[in-house]
Amino acid sequence: MLDCIESRSGNALPTTGRPEPATLDACLRLLRQHRVLPRLIRARSGYSAGGLALRVSLRGYLDSPDCAREFNDRIRYVLECNVPLTIALTDAGHDGVAADATAALEAFCNTLREALRSSGADRNLIGTSIRSHVMPLQAYLVITSLLGKGPRYVVLDCLQMQHHADLRVQAMSDANWLELWHRRQSACTVQAVYGECVRSHCSLLADEKTASVLPALAMPVPVESAWFPVELFLPDFADARGHLNMPAVRKTLRACLEVNERLTPQLYWASETQDLDSRSNNRIAVLLTGIGDLVAARGMQAAEIHSLRWADSIVRAVQGELLHVSREMVRNDDILPSLLQSDPSNAWHNSEQQHKWSIRWRQTLQVEAVRHRNLLVLSPYSVLPRDGRCSPDFTDLLPVLGHADAVSFCKTPTFANWNVNDFSRFHRRAWAVIKHGNPREHIAAQV
Repeated sequence: MLDCIESRSGNALPTTGRPEPATLDACLRLLRQHRVLPRLIRARSGYSAGGLALRVSLRGYLDSPDCAREFNDRIRYVLECNVPLTIALTDAGHDGVAADATAALEAFCNTLREALRSSGADRNLIGTSIRSHVMPLQAYLVITSLLGKGPRYVVLDCLQMQHHADLRVQAMSDANWLELWHRRQSACTVQAVYGECVRSHCSLLADEKTASVLPALAMPVPVESAWFPVELFLPDFADARGHLNMPAVRKTLRACLEVNERLTPQLYWASETQDLDSRSNNRIAVLLTGIGDLVAARGMQAAEIHSLRWADSIVRAVQGELLHVSREMVRNDDILPSLLQSDPSNAWHNSEQQHKWSIRWRQTLQVEAVRHRNLLVLSPYSVLPRDGRCSPDFTDLLPVLGHADAVSFCKTPTFANWNVNDFSRFHRRAWAVIKHGNPREHIAAQV
């Protein structure tokens, strides 16, 4: 479904498409030299990135034939462009009644399937997401199979992550954990995702609510946001004993941001809103993986506090370098448009006060301005060694997630030798770190 332009084996795919071949070749060559894996998509109109994150009100869709027709046409167009998408399913029922929700979802899936039947579009490019307590997960998987074999996500929130005095709610939470556990390696999987917002480490930019899932990284994001995703696997920059070559890492991070400047303006985006977001926010998703692999290679005990401190120092250094380069790039390029738009004095009518504020705003911009709204992406799974032999002790490395601007859930591990309690504890702790977003507090408490 997703075509990576380059694999770690170094085999580049044909470079046909919207970007000029010389430009694309140069960008890929630079990324190859720096051992970076870009997540580009072969779209009909050229190369795209990330896929499209959408949202639909099931009740609005079912109650309005015009809305349904417009939505169907839009989905058909995106699929014909060969762009994967995720549809976040909202407003499924009345007052949390599961029977209403399942009936609404079934009607939606049947209607959309019929609308796409004659188009020849690949329905396997359609992913869906739903919040965890809307309906039983088995029903969600069975009904959405009407749309094809695309990914299925369940958004875990506080109802799923906390203990409840309400026995009905607690029973559904327990059933969800069991379903997620048993289906983690089955043919019909459902992926757990969570994260209520994406952040920027620029103090002048507000956090943004997530509402759907970006296909390329299984990452909760704002609807129709545009991202350039790349993956950096830390062990590629270390020796067999886990000693990291940080100068090489820094050079690679700079290369990622430089390639983003050259390549992103030439990418195809599946909607006008996504195209506008690309120009306004210039989001790059540098997915940092292999943290647990490095800890294991160094022979460190994952449950010991010095292991967490060491891993945290690495992630913090990566975050700091990305932010430094992004600020440095502002000197040579136009400032991020969303930063200019965030100036509250834009709507003021008092010209004297507006002038005084603008002076202070420009002074702050000289220090705080960035070229990218979002930079660093982490996954809870990045703290687990990829050989599948990790113990639940690696859960103690999860506080590093507090440095992330956004959170990815791609490449779900097997969780070999774990049990459902270890599995649910892992996700609950990851959720708590992401929700509070300050790893220093967790390190001080030796969580």
